[in-house]
Amino acid sequence: FFKQKTAYEIPKRDWSSDVCSSNLETAFREFKLVVEPGGAVALAAALTGKLPVKGRAVAVVCSGGNVDHETFTRALQRRPA
Repeated sequence: FFKQKTAYEIPKRDWSSDVCSSNLETAFREFKLVVEPGGAVALAAALTGKLPVKGRAVAVVCSGGNVDHETFTRALQRRPA
């Protein structure tokens, strides 16, 4: 089915909490997914160009729904709906 299968490991230490929160918000607004900030790291890597995704079929694992109300609310207030 796929010509090439590649998995990437993305260290969480390379991402600021601001970037994680921004992608938590993107996951919710664009994909209707509730993920924890650390679980949005793979999405951040794909959307910011840190992974070679252009022109490829890509699956991104956004994990965890263990996000507290305050963090989730703050992330959603980053930009208007």
